[in-house]
Amino acid sequence: MGRRLGANRRSARRQRRWAAYARVRRNGRRYAGACALFLAIVLAGTCVSQGIRLATQSIRASKRLLVSAIDVTGNRALGREEIVKAAGLQPGANLLDIHPSRVRDVLRKLPAVERVTVRRSLPGRLSVRVVERAPVALVNVGRVYQVDDDGVLFDLGRGAITALPVVTGLRDTVGADGVRRLSAAGQRRLRAFREAMGQSDPDWAQHLSQVEFSGNGTIRLTLDGHEAVVEMDGGDVTTRLNQLRRLLEVLAEEEGGAVRGISLCRNNVAYVRRAK
Repeated sequence: MGRRLGANRRSARRQRRWAAYARVRRNGRRYAGACALFLAIVLAGTCVSQGIRLATQSIRASKRLLVSAIDVTGNRALGREEIVKAAGLQPGANLLDIHPSRVRDVLRKLPAVERVTVRRSLPGRLSVRVVERAPVALVNVGRVYQVDDDGVLFDLGRGAITALPVVTGLRDTVGADGVRRLSAAGQRRLRAFREAMGQSDPDWAQHLSQVEFSGNGTIRLTLDGHEAVVEMDGGDVTTRLNQLRRLLEVLAEEEGGAVRGISLCRNNVAYVRRAK
């Protein structure tokens, strides 16, 4: 009986060894298969990467991608060369190296530029369309700038000829974006005055040569063709401008010395100062 038990134990140990050996063989086959699959993937990826690199090099070497023409449109005050230089563009560059968004960001830093559109097209053509700011007046803040309706200040172009009035008495500031513009208070005063002119007579802007905003709210005007300095309070500017228009019509029909000054700082009362 004891001998039989020993034989059973030996048989059980052999079975366990064979089972362990079988597991090792199965695991080895699985591991080898996984390694082979991994190597195949790595090899395929390397081939694809190499293929992409060679294809990219081939594409970049194409002459159709070399910039041969740079079209600039929409510019009036800014010169074409000024825009091209500011954007860092040059013939012979590769279109793939030119990022329209970066060109737009660079050109929009020019104070006179409001919007920019940049397009690339084959063969080797780059189109830049700019929209310049529309000036509504000239502002003297230590030097004379043009100013648009958003209060942004920008230089006069070389040889610029303009009939815009010169505005004084307003302050400027430089924002976090590096753009010089009128202060918030200055923008409000200028915008309110321009709106009042439009409500009174849109042609007023063509007759003004100078507008002075004083610290106490008074506004002084100088008109083209008139020696008189017109002074009015900053309250109801539309009403004051309507009064001024009627007053000038009356004075044109009267005889007397040249008008040197007009004051409209009191309701329904106009003071006229003539040359002696």
